[in-house]
Amino acid sequence: MRKSIHVLFFFVTVNCFASNIALTVLDFEVQSNNDKHEYLGKGFAEFLSFDLSREKKITLIERDKRNDIIDELKFGLSGLADESSLAELGMMLQSDYIIAGEIFDMGEILVVSSRLIDLESGVVKAQAQAEGSMAEYKSITQSLTLQILDSLKISGVVLPEIKSSKDDDVVLTTFSEAVDAYDEGDDDLAREKLDEATKIDSDNKAVKKLANKLNVITPKFQFEDPYWQSPYNPALSSMLESGIIYVRSTFYSITPPFITDEDDMRPIVSVGDEPNTKDFEVQDYSFNSHIGYNFPVGKKIGINTEFVVAAPDITVTALNNDRDVDGIPYVRDIPVVIDGEQVFIGGNLSQSAIYFGFTGGMSYRFSDTSAIGLNGSVFIPLHGEIGDGGNIFQDNPDDDPIGPNVSDADRLTYELANRIGFLINPGFVSYLFNQKIYFDIDIAYLTLPRYFYDIDQDAYVNGTYPIYVSSSLNSTLIDNILFFGLKSNIDIYKDENAKGIYIKETPVLEVWPLKYFSLRAGYSFAYINIDKRDSSGHGYLAGATIKLGALEVDVNYAKRIAPYDSIEGTLMPSYTFFFNVSYDDLWPKRK
Repeated sequence: MRKSIHVLFFFVTVNCFASNIALTVLDFEVQSNNDKHEYLGKGFAEFLSFDLSREKKITLIERDKRNDIIDELKFGLSGLADESSLAELGMMLQSDYIIAGEIFDMGEILVVSSRLIDLESGVVKAQAQAEGSMAEYKSITQSLTLQILDSLKISGVVLPEIKSSKDDDVVLTTFSEAVDAYDEGDDDLAREKLDEATKIDSDNKAVKKLANKLNVITPKFQFEDPYWQSPYNPALSSMLESGIIYVRSTFYSITPPFITDEDDMRPIVSVGDEPNTKDFEVQDYSFNSHIGYNFPVGKKIGINTEFVVAAPDITVTALNNDRDVDGIPYVRDIPVVIDGEQVFIGGNLSQSAIYFGFTGGMSYRFSDTSAIGLNGSVFIPLHGEIGDGGNIFQDNPDDDPIGPNVSDADRLTYELANRIGFLINPGFVSYLFNQKIYFDIDIAYLTLPRYFYDIDQDAYVNGTYPIYVSSSLNSTLIDNILFFGLKSNIDIYKDENAKGIYIKETPVLEVWPLKYFSLRAGYSFAYINIDKRDSSGHGYLAGATIKLGALEVDVNYAKRIAPYDSIEGTLMPSYTFFFNVSYDDLWPKRK
C-alpha cells in the first residue's frame, strides 16, 4: 500500500541584515512503499538546510523554534494552497520564502523535487529537481541547493567536494530516524542513531550539527550551597521536557571525617592581635536534605516544588585566659547585641535548630536558550536555641562573672526558635554560542538571622545575610567529553554596625571518559570582608557522576581552609560531602 507521510520541518529565520534572504525549509513529503524510508523527508530537509546555510546571504534559524510556531498556527502542508495562511506563516517566521518538496521512491532511484514559494505573494518562484540512488543523497541535495540559489540570483557558491561511500544510504536512513527521534524528544534514541551515522561518515557536518544540539550543557558539578538555597536555579524547570525528582543531601563539619573524640571535634581558635587575642572553642556541623519535584506545564512553563529539612549545629564558646589546675580554660561571659541592645548569656553562643522548609515557584521559557524563574520559600524552626545560659567547662571561682540572665536567655532562644525565615529567589538561565556556553544566575533575598562575633564590640551581633547571589558560567571544550565551569557565590552581610561581603570562586574541569560516567575537580578561593577586616582562604573539590538512562547520581567532596562567617577574622577548615540523586523521565511530559 502506498504511503504518504506528512511531516513538517523548518528553520525559522531571523533577517539580521537587509541583504539577507530568509528561508524556511519544510520537511519533504515522502511517497514510498518502504517503511524504512518513512522519515527520509526529515533527513533530506536537514541536509538541504545545512547546504543552504553555507551561503552567507541566506539566513536560517534553528529547527527547534518551528514546533512552537507551527503548533500555534495549526499549520499543515495543506495550508500551502492558502495565501492568507502563507502570509501569516511568513510573518511569524520572519521568512521571505519557504521550500517545500516531495520524494518519490522509485525503488533503486529517488526523485526529489522542491518548490521555492514566495511567502508574501504565495507564488511559486522556482522549482528544482534531482534524482539518484539513496547512496547519492549528497549529490541530490547539492544539486537542489545550487538550483535554489540560482533562482535567488545568488552565484559563486562553492560547495565542498562530495566524498561518497557505499554505505551512504545507511547514513541517510539512520540520520533521518535520528531527526525524527529528536523531534519526538527521544534524545537517547537520537544519540544512538547519530552515533551509527557518525561511525560510517565521521566527517558529515550536518550529522555533527544535530549531535551538538543534543550536547546541551547541564552542569553536573555540584556545590555546597546553604541549606536554604535550592540546588537548582528556579529558571531551569521551564527547560525540562519531563518531570524530575531529586534528593540532595549535604554533610558539613569543621573537623575531618571519622573524628569521634569530642575534644578534636571542638577546635580552639584565636582572634585579634597580640597581646589582646581572644580564644574561642568552636563546634560546627550540619546536615540538610532537599527533596524536590520539578515538572513542565504546557509549552513554556515549569513548576518547582521542594521540601527541605536542615539541622545546623553551631556552638561558639568564649574562653578565659585563665586555666584551672588541669589546664582547662574558664568560660568568658560576653554579650549578644540584639538590635543595638546588649544581652548577657554566659559563654556559649549556640545557633542550633531544626528547620523544615518548603519551596514553590515557576519559570517561563522565552526560547529554547533562555528562561526566567521565581521561587518563594518558608523555613519554620521546629527547635532552636541561642545560648544555654551556662558554661560547658566550669565557673571561674576567682571571678565574679556576670551571671546569665534567665529571661535574657529565654528571649534569645525565642528569637531563633520563632524566627520564621522567608526566601525570595529569582533566577535566569541562558545558552549561548550554539549552546556551547551556559550561563545562569539566581539571587536569594533571605530573612533568617545569623550571629557573628564582632572583634571591636567583643560581642555576638545579630546580623543577616540578606542577599545571596549564585552564578555559573560553563562551556564545552570538547563536545561530549570535556567541560569547564566557573561557579561564583556572593553573600552580603549586614548588622547594626557593619556591612560585609563573602565571595567564593570555584573553577572546575569535568571530563566524560564514558557516556555514563564523569570525573571533575576544581579549586576554590574564598574571601571575606566585614567591618573593613578581610581574610581569604582556598581549597579544592572533587566529584563524579554516574548516569544510567534517566537515573543520575552525583557524588562530591570539598575541603577548604576559608574565612569563617561566625567569628570575625578567623580561618577555619571545612569538610563537606554532598550527593544528588535524580530521575528525569517522569510525568508530565512537555507537550
